[in-house]
Amino acid sequence: MRELFEGTGVDLEFRRAEVMLNAPSEAGAVELYTTKFGPVAATRQATEADGRWPALRDALTSFFERHSTRDDRLAWPAPYIIVTGRKHR
Repeated sequence: MRELFEGTGVDLEFRRAEVMLNAPSEAGAVELYTTKFGPVAATRQATEADGRWPALRDALTSFFERHSTRDDRLAWPAPYIIVTGRKHR
C-alpha cells in the first residue's frame, strides 16, 4: 500500500480488525467460501475442471472443523486490515 501511494502526499494508517463469520455447518462454510469469496470460488472452478475439487473441499472442511469457535453453530474469526489515507493540505 505504501508503494502505491508513494509520492502522492497521502499519509497511511493501518489498523487490524476482525469479524466473526458464521455458517450452519462445515459444509455451509465451504459453500459460502467457494461461491461468494472470489479467489476461492475461482480455485473451486479450476479444481473441478481437473478433478482436484474433492481434495480441496476436504481440506476446507478440515480447516473449518479446526477453527470453529462455538458448538451451536460454526463461527470463525476473519482478520483484516483497515487502511486509512489522509492527504496533506
